[in-house]
Amino acid sequence: MRLLSTFRARLVIFILIMVGFLSLTLLFSFQHSRNMMTGEAIRHLGRTSQLLDTNLAIERQELERYAEIVRDELRIKEYMYVVVEIGTDIEPLKERYAQQFGWLPVDSSLLVSHDGKLLTGEGPGELLELLQSKKHPGHIPAQYIKTSRGIELVTAAPIHYRNRMLGYNVISRVYNLPKLRALEEQSNGNIFITQNNKIISSTLPDATGMQVTPANNHVQLGRDVYMLQHIRMPHDNNQAIDFYFGISEMDLLRNIDEYSHMTLLTVASGVLITLLLGLMFLREFNRPLNRLLDVTTEISRGELPELPKIKPRNEMDYLSNQFSDMLQGLRDKQRAIDEAQNKLEELSITDTLTSLYNRRYLLDVFPKLQAQGQRDVNTLSAIMIDLDHFKGINDKYGHLAGDQCLMEFSAVMRNQSRQNDYLFRLGGEEFLILTLGDGLEGVMALSEKIRQAVEKNFVYYEGQRIGMSVSCGIATLTPEDNQQGALSILLKQADTALYEAKHTGRNRSIIFSEEQQARRLRTVD
Repeated sequence: MRLLSTFRARLVIFILIMVGFLSLTLLFSFQHSRNMMTGEAIRHLGRTSQLLDTNLAIERQELERYAEIVRDELRIKEYMYVVVEIGTDIEPLKERYAQQFGWLPVDSSLLVSHDGKLLTGEGPGELLELLQSKKHPGHIPAQYIKTSRGIELVTAAPIHYRNRMLGYNVISRVYNLPKLRALEEQSNGNIFITQNNKIISSTLPDATGMQVTPANNHVQLGRDVYMLQHIRMPHDNNQAIDFYFGISEMDLLRNIDEYSHMTLLTVASGVLITLLLGLMFLREFNRPLNRLLDVTTEISRGELPELPKIKPRNEMDYLSNQFSDMLQGLRDKQRAIDEAQNKLEELSITDTLTSLYNRRYLLDVFPKLQAQGQRDVNTLSAIMIDLDHFKGINDKYGHLAGDQCLMEFSAVMRNQSRQNDYLFRLGGEEFLILTLGDGLEGVMALSEKIRQAVEKNFVYYEGQRIGMSVSCGIATLTPEDNQQGALSILLKQADTALYEAKHTGRNRSIIFSEEQQARRLRTVD
């Protein structure tokens, strides 16, 4: 007991306690970070598979739209009619088709007669076999088939003229390795294409030909285990082609091992430094020791307090300053984790192109705005805005020009709206503003302010000046209104007013009324 009453013994005991505390703190931090890394990998798998699912669906819709454009072209129908029905020379049809549709961003674009004869274009024989397998002539929706060139997304639209079935327009896009590499760069993972549970194409070297039998969303490929997420594919043929997105568990474990080694090195370094400093600080340690005890008490409560540095007068003061640096490092790491989490949260609630809020955030924030309106007895108003003739801009100037117009319009919305207004992009060229407190006159003034600003603003893209206009539909929700399904009602009313603005000439702002709803219902009937 006398030995324990000495300053040296007390210091040694304190140092041992500090070593254990630091070790437990860092080990707890490591375990927490490991769980976060694993959870984030699973969330990344789900989010990325949803994104790939959406992108592939958009690509299928785009391919079908190209086929419909060719199908509806009158001149092509006339040329094809004289070739198929009259038997004239096919060269004018080829020249006309190449001149008018050579720009299509596809790998194959064919015209095939009703009897299976290839009229224009080049492509693998499997494309013609797909047509021949159809028992009844009609539209072939976008689907994936295996051809000699690899996996192809193919669609076909029947061409009719003068009540005659002339043939098909067949359009396809090849999913070769460069295409899969592009998808891989977007997803930060690996893409697997399977047929009957057998990998037929992949961004992963040596994976082709291996069997895939997913169990609990995991699959073993060689020595590696992958977490898989199935991407829904249309199965309009008997080829049973599926897409999977996968993340290597070995890569995840490798990152965790690297972090564990760094943590162990940090623990060992901290322990060594603490022991060395403790052996040196045998005198005049009472004051800084008490300060350190106070700080450790706060840390044990889950806090990371500030420990101001002091001018070192002895070895114990140096230890105190080292402890201050350690706390600052922990705070910096915590701050970095918080910033990363906030960044991820921001990305999940904002639109990538315009940086406006997305529909998910609308569902989150609307109940709060609704409650605030009830509490402050204020009206909650919605302005639904749609860019006029946006499809025409895309068709005339291209999708990049359309994206530029969307970004320019979002900037106009920010400049003309107030700081406490909420701006959303609902999808495509449709936008929404939620505002609290203003009556109908104030909301109409805001809508007109934005509309007039857009009308005066021009977008310059590749030397071309693009003019824009918008149509606006306005609806309000008062504190006295029924709150059940308020968001759906408010959006439906704003959409009805927008419909009225669109059908009365565009480039105007319309406030919702029950008469508009009745007219729209009569129109639908």
